[in-house]
Parts: sequence; structure tokens; C-alpha cells
Amino acid sequence: MTKRQRTLLFYALTALFLLLAPAFALYSQGYRVNVTERRITQTGAFFFKVDPRQADIAVAGELKKRTDFFFGSTLIKNFFAKNYEVEITKEGYRPWRKTLPIVEQNVTEAKFITLFKNDIGFTQLAQNVERVWMAPSRQAALVLQETDASWKLLLFNLATGTSTLQLEPQRPGETIVSIQWSSNSGRFLVLRRAEGLTLADVHGIGVNDPCSETACSLSYLGAISDIRFSPVSTDIMLFLKAKETSQIAVQASYITKEPFEILASNVIAYDTTGSTLVWLGGKGTLWQRELSGNSQASLFQESAFQPKSRSSYALIAIDNIVLVKEDATLFYHEKGAPERTELLSPVTTIVLDPRREKVALANDSELWVLFLKEDREQPKRRASELILLTRFSETIQNLSWLNPHYLLFSLGGTIQAAEIDNRDKINTAVLGTFTFPTVFSKNNILYVQSQGTLSASNDIVR
Repeated sequence: MTKRQRTLLFYALTALFLLLAPAFALYSQGYRVNVTERRITQTGAFFFKVDPRQADIAVAGELKKRTDFFFGSTLIKNFFAKNYEVEITKEGYRPWRKTLPIVEQNVTEAKFITLFKNDIGFTQLAQNVERVWMAPSRQAALVLQETDASWKLLLFNLATGTSTLQLEPQRPGETIVSIQWSSNSGRFLVLRRAEGLTLADVHGIGVNDPCSETACSLSYLGAISDIRFSPVSTDIMLFLKAKETSQIAVQASYITKEPFEILASNVIAYDTTGSTLVWLGGKGTLWQRELSGNSQASLFQESAFQPKSRSSYALIAIDNIVLVKEDATLFYHEKGAPERTELLSPVTTIVLDPRREKVALANDSELWVLFLKEDREQPKRRASELILLTRFSETIQNLSWLNPHYLLFSLGGTIQAAEIDNRDKINTAVLGTFTFPTVFSKNNILYVQSQGTLSASNDIVR
């Protein structure tokens, strides 16, 4: 090669480099030529995380990728800014579909997708079941079983399928009014009605529990209401007791039967958050105090309203937020705020999620979610933001959280799950069909009581 040829080659390669280098730089930064719009523009990407793993991702009808084996996630790049129809599928599972936007230089995320099985089998666990009370641990359940002329209360081990007798009627015509589990699932409180009287007893399920062989009666406390286990100790009960023309909040150890302690006076309704008691006073002021030690009452929120004498009130306390239900209307109270905010009316069901970050609300046929804390995941949510998920033509029943991102409920005879990501449409899945079902869930297993039968599903996801 002559010197002239080498010089020409050098200049040619230099010119080619100067021409292509900016193009490669722009390409590496996500710039592409949009032929439709006849311009160079930056692109965006999708990030998906799906349970179960190895699901197929199709965008705009074109199969793009499969989520990985280890984390069930995938990143798909180089999309122009516009809306795309996304479909996620896996053989044997119901598809997930949603229209999502792409924004230049941004990643659109959907990180909490669950695909549910097409066919979910159920196995019968018990017959002649009238009611079920699931333990907080989801390891056991109390089952009220009908007999020929009476009833019996059984403790059902969900892992082994075995049961043990806990309680039978002690008087003619005796019925169970309600059952409440302790937070550690080691004891349960039974309210029974017999001969016009309401009887309250605590039962232990451990062999060495002091309330195991013989129930711990609360009759020595006299006439009490709104009874619940203390979050400080399962040996202590919290309750309301009438005093003159108002009520006092009281705690007492039903094990030692020491004199009970008055916690608050002039109480309309109360709740606990952690080890703190929060109550609504007669003048509409919210108060708080610690349950342990010799703490004093302090102000949670000054009077934000005047309670109505003929209205019923219920409190749900979550850290620095108190939800007050006045008849069928729900109000939002924030610690130290000058006023309250009306959220929704009417409200039929209120369910706090396991992480205490969100509240699911049912309004007959409407499904809502209240965000108690800021959520920075997509779609981003503000603290105190209330969103309407969807409306149905039937009344919502058995509302609960399947996981932090999906709700479980029944409509008529169908059991359904719905996501809380309300971008575009809500993905729902019918998980089973039963007659007037009562539904519980544990680790993607459904427990359904219907027409006297208690059944358990296979894993609805894997």
C-alpha cells in the first residue's frame, strides 16, 4: 500500500469514526429514530416482576421476553413514548393484561404481579360446620360444628387436619355470640348467651396454659362491653364498664384477678396501636396513653367534632392516624391536626393490611383502598390518598388481604382476587364458586366454609 493510499484510508476511517461515534453515543443513551414521527427521540423501558416465575411478556402483541428463573423479573428496553398493551402469560395460569405508558428516559414498573392458576382444586376438611374463626397465625381454626341436637366447638389443626374438642353447651339453649383470638394465637375469648345472660370466658390451647383445663371466667368483672386482649399481655383484658352516665376504659388481669385499673374516663370508643391506648372522649377529643407503667393521658387531637348521643362510634388506631367510624361514615384523624377529614360514606367493611400501610374499604358494591403512608412504588401514592378500585353489580363480602398488593373477597357465589394497581383496568380472577361462602387465606391457600362444609384449596399461585 502506497503512502497516498494509507493517507486516504486514515482520513476515511477518521471521517467514519467522527460520523458514527455520536450515533453510537446517542444509541447507548437510548436515542432511536422514530420513523413514524420522523425524529430522533429517547426511549423508555418496562420492568416486570411476576409470581410465579418464568412468565412470558408480550408488548403490543409481540412476545418480548420471559421473566428469569431466580427472581421472576425482567427489563425490556427501547420503547418509544406512548401507551402499550401488555400481556403476561404462563401455561396453566390466567393472563394479566394492562395498558401502560412509556415516558422518555423512564422505566415503567409493575413489580407485584400475581398470576393465578386456571384450575384450583379443593379438598373437604370437615362436615356440619356452621362457623369458622381463623387464628392470627393461620395454623389453626376454631370450628363450630352442629350435632344432632346441639353443637360443639373444635380446634382444627390446619397442617395435620386433626381436631380436638374445646367447648360444648353447658346450659339449654346456649349459643356462641362471638369468638376473639389473642394476637399470639395461644388463647381465645368466647362470648356465649344462655338464659338471657352473656357469659365471657378465656380458653387456652396449650397443655400448660392456666386457662386450658378450666376456662378463665370473666364473670367476676361484672357487666362489661367491648372486651379484647391487651397488646401488652394476653393475661390482661381491656374492656369498657359503665360508670354513672358514661363509660370508663379498664384493664384487668383475669389470671391473678387483682383489682382492675381504670385507664380512661368518659370513653365513647377505644382502640390500641402497639402498646398505646387511644380513645374518643365525650367532647370529641382523641386521647392516648401507654398501657404499661404509670403513664398519663396526653392529647392526640383536640376536639374536631361534637359526638352525637344517638350515633355509634368505632375506632381504628394505626400509629399517628385514627380512623373514626360514625354510624356508616368514616373519618380520618391525624395526630395534632386541627380537623378531621370525611373519607367515605357509607362504609360496610374496614380491613387493615398486614403491614399496617393500607386499609381496604368496602362500600356495598364499591372497593376502595386508603393509603396510610406514602408509597414510592409505581403507581406512587400519597399518605391519606383514597382511591376507588372498581365497582361491581353485587355486594362485596368476606373482604381481606391476600397479600399486600391483592385483595380477596366474594361476590355472590364467586370467590375473587383483585390487584390494587389501578393503572388502566383492575385485573381480577375468579378462584372458586361456592354457595354463600365464608373465606380465609393463608400462604396462597384458601379455606372456604360453605353449606356446612369446610374446604381447603391447593396453592392458588404455584
